[in-house]
Amino acid sequence: MNVIDTHIPDVKIIEPQAFGDDRGFYVTSDEAEFVYKCTDYYNPHAEVSLQ
Repeated sequence: MNVIDTHIPDVKIIEPQAFGDDRGFYVTSDEAEFVYKCTDYYNPHAEVSLQ
């Protein structure tokens, strides 16, 4: 687990240890929140699914 200091006093970012590969991520904590950085705009017309 990483504890990262911020520029705000007494505020820290706690980063759980995660193990990842091309299939995804596994986090060894009871609760985790993931934030993804997108590289393109969302296009709903590009979404496809089986019906």
